[in-house]
Amino acid sequence: MLAAPRKAARGREQDTLFLCLSLRAREAVAPEQYDALLNLAAATFFGSPGSVTSALRQALTAVNQKLLDSNLAAGQPGGAPPMQGGLIAAALRETDFYAVQAGPGLVLVARPAGHERFPHTNSRQLGLSNTLEAQYFHTQAAHGTYFCLSNVPARGWSDIALVGLGNLADLGAVAARLAETAGGEAMALLGRFEAAGAPAPLPLAAARQAAPASPPSTATVAPPAPSVAPAAPTATPPVGPALPAVESPPPTERRAQQHAERRTRGGAGLAEFFRLKPRPPLEPETPDLDDENGGEPSLIPVTMDAGTAAPEVFWGAPPAAAQNADVGAGQTRPVAPARRAAAPAGPEPEYLTGAQAAAGGASAPSGQVPRGVRSFGRALGVTLAEAIRGLRTLLARVLPEGMLQKEGLFSVPTSVQVAIAIIIPVLVVGASVWLYLENGRTQQYASALNQAQFEVARGRIAIDAASARPHWEAALRWLAEAETLRPAQPEVSALRQEAQGKLDEMDWVTRLDYKPLLADGLGRDAHVARLLLAGQDVYALDSGNNRVVRLMPNPAAAVGASPYVPDAAFQCAGGQTFRDVEVSELIDLALVPGPTVIGGDTTVNSDVVLAMDSVGTLLYCAPGLQQASATYLTPPEVGWVRPGALQLYADRLYILDPGSSEIWQYQASGGAFTQPPTRYFANAAYNLGDVTAFTIAGGDVFLLHKDGRVANCTRTAPGLAPSCTEVAQFSDGRPGRGASDRLADLTDPLGVFYDPPPEPSLYLLDGGSSSLFQLSLKLALVRQFRAYFALPAPITSMAIDPAKRFFAGAGDNVYVANRP
Repeated sequence: MLAAPRKAARGREQDTLFLCLSLRAREAVAPEQYDALLNLAAATFFGSPGSVTSALRQALTAVNQKLLDSNLAAGQPGGAPPMQGGLIAAALRETDFYAVQAGPGLVLVARPAGHERFPHTNSRQLGLSNTLEAQYFHTQAAHGTYFCLSNVPARGWSDIALVGLGNLADLGAVAARLAETAGGEAMALLGRFEAAGAPAPLPLAAARQAAPASPPSTATVAPPAPSVAPAAPTATPPVGPALPAVESPPPTERRAQQHAERRTRGGAGLAEFFRLKPRPPLEPETPDLDDENGGEPSLIPVTMDAGTAAPEVFWGAPPAAAQNADVGAGQTRPVAPARRAAAPAGPEPEYLTGAQAAAGGASAPSGQVPRGVRSFGRALGVTLAEAIRGLRTLLARVLPEGMLQKEGLFSVPTSVQVAIAIIIPVLVVGASVWLYLENGRTQQYASALNQAQFEVARGRIAIDAASARPHWEAALRWLAEAETLRPAQPEVSALRQEAQGKLDEMDWVTRLDYKPLLADGLGRDAHVARLLLAGQDVYALDSGNNRVVRLMPNPAAAVGASPYVPDAAFQCAGGQTFRDVEVSELIDLALVPGPTVIGGDTTVNSDVVLAMDSVGTLLYCAPGLQQASATYLTPPEVGWVRPGALQLYADRLYILDPGSSEIWQYQASGGAFTQPPTRYFANAAYNLGDVTAFTIAGGDVFLLHKDGRVANCTRTAPGLAPSCTEVAQFSDGRPGRGASDRLADLTDPLGVFYDPPPEPSLYLLDGGSSSLFQLSLKLALVRQFRAYFALPAPITSMAIDPAKRFFAGAGDNVYVANRP
């Protein structure tokens, strides 16, 4: 234990250093080697600025490097024997106690509220590698706190054996407890922190002469003295026959001068080390004798490993002669508990002469019960510790060599222990929350199902369809909530089918079973905006990738395979330049029946797909055509504002431009549209700014507004001015409905389509419900079509083939359904 010297580095002025060093070698370690390494550690610590832990690590690094250099030179002639060992470097700053440990060791801090021990596993010993494997410890020191530093900790110092250590009266009692529970050889440095200003401890020799009348020495906690005289520890030799205890030699002259100098500067002792103190007076007992020691009490097992020297004082190693000195009749011996019997419970002086030890009195009968209880507790603790050790050994042998092992025992890494300490509470909390939520979901599901059953019952007994509708709609809402809480429940499916069937009957809804044309869709970012049918081929305008895709029937389609496949050879995409004609974003497409001439010089015998971009450029594509062809349309005199859709009817091309509130018509000439356009509304002006789509049915033009209204324009002959009904009336014969300028359940109109005879009809596509409303040409509602099961995405485009099959574009795929 050292206080800061006069010329300490910045940050070290108020620090007090504790060093605990053990060395192992094939031969006895000379005391000078202890001195050199301890002086090196102290000089490095007090000469290193910065944080306390950084300076402590620097001290351990210096000692490790010194040992490593010595070991590397051990093979040279005259070299010292190789050594390895452990070092605990601790520092006290005000109330903060820091410790850094390398090699085997234990740091123990005991308080009335409990104890802390560190580390749980040993690190690599010093002198084996230039990489330091250090472990760190920090706690708060307070008045009456005990601490223990040990490089050779006893196996019996388990958590169970150390319970209540901080509640003991003095260091003598603490030393006795540690000796009783050691269970083998050990060496320890023991101390207690006391309040500032308490008297300093006496030197070892003086303390022995004054015991037992002298009080325990004290220690300073906050703030520590700037310079402190080290208190010398004492240690007993290993237990064995004819090995008496030896009193520590006096300090050297240099250390005595340092001790006196530091005491004159007002320092107080910081700790007292492993000295036995008198216990509180109890009934006297005769200490148990150990036959192996010639009838003398057993000694405290606090030596180093067998074959190595155990230092009696903190600063340096003991002389070899002192280890084998005989004890005369007048010499003193530290009293320690026996190894095989319970410790005496009566008064215990600090030092007894040999005659006094031999003449110990008989123990009182009243002390038998507490001694038996203590023996049972120690036996139970040792049994549990050995059982755990055996389990760790078994696990280490079962696991592959080197896996989760250290010194032959199963060892869980600290990071895993921390992870377990974090994960287990999280799992417990998560399980509790899950059980709580699951219980809540069960109650909510039961409530929603009961409400749905109640509404279904009221719908069944309603007097007419109009009064039953609210109940069936409410039942569907409750069933949707129940299905969200508990999917795929049979009772929910049965009630949903009944309620939906009643509403479909009221709304004239026919359900369709849509099947995908492609198993994997058109690919990433694809979005089907328009559909066009040509025989069995399906052309899809993919606005996401600015292209037109041709889908062909799959002739080799097996069971479960896609009925259609994309034509990889079909080239039709915007964002390109064809013969100096630049094509931008494609917005609509139509079919030109073949044969026809495209580009002015290419005759195509098949049908041709005609696509238009947002600036009036036409793109011609056909199967088997190696390269598409493009041409510019002659713009109108006012220019293009916002062209949005096109239609081919007879030999004319009609282009809707809502921006200019006009439909421009181009007359075909030799298969091309090279003439300037003419106005469709030549004699009247109409507001077409919110028109989203149009279609031509037998010469009549139907315009669909964004709010669901439909305008109808008719002319008796081509070139004549049309007669328009700006707001046509719908005829809705469903219960509770009637004539109106909108359909009540058409919420998001996207398109209008014409289906030619034998059953000429108009179809309105609703994007909100993915429904298709079938109307007569007089706008009388016939029925509406919806999917049995919701598609992955809303329907955005429709097409109807001559076989009355519905093709629907939704998301990145095309679906087909047979109309009943």
